[in-house]
Amino acid sequence: MTDEKKPISTTSDVPAAPVKKKKMRSSSGHRVKGTRKKFFRDYPGQDPVILKIPKPVPDPEAIAPVVDEASQHKYPPPRVHPIFRKIWMEFIDNICARENFKVGHLNSLEILCDLYVEYDELRAFLRQHGRSYQSLGRSGQVWKPFPEVAQLNLVQSNIKEYTKMLGLLLKKDHSSLSGGEKDEWE
Repeated sequence: MTDEKKPISTTSDVPAAPVKKKKMRSSSGHRVKGTRKKFFRDYPGQDPVILKIPKPVPDPEAIAPVVDEASQHKYPPPRVHPIFRKIWMEFIDNICARENFKVGHLNSLEILCDLYVEYDELRAFLRQHGRSYQSLGRSGQVWKPFPEVAQLNLVQSNIKEYTKMLGLLLKKDHSSLSGGEKDEWE
């Protein structure tokens, strides 16, 4: 007998079992072709939950321009919102008639009109839902103010600031002054 060492074969005649890759489904869902819906499954065997994706709403300014006396003005309102247009038309003649009028005044007026629109939307929310809501915490039920209340206060202070900056504050009527009285509001 000889002591020969045989090399060990690295290959085998027996085929190896195929390795299966586990499919991982994400909870983000998948789209069904041709629809605007996504199906979500959180765990296998669950019925699919359909989430509908709303279609984008077109900008009303792009659909149909509004034609009225405001659009015929030298400086027409840049937005279609009725409150914006109303406030713009109230103040635009006063601002344009000034000696120191610049185009920057129109930008400030635009911001002021946007603030009035936001003010109206916040007031509508608070009329519908109230100023506070009830929350359950560690120490029981607590009444908390809606964040819209703080936003409303901020918008009111910004309206006051912009009206002061544009010189649109109310002034007392000069015809009622007698003699040498000085007006307190000027």
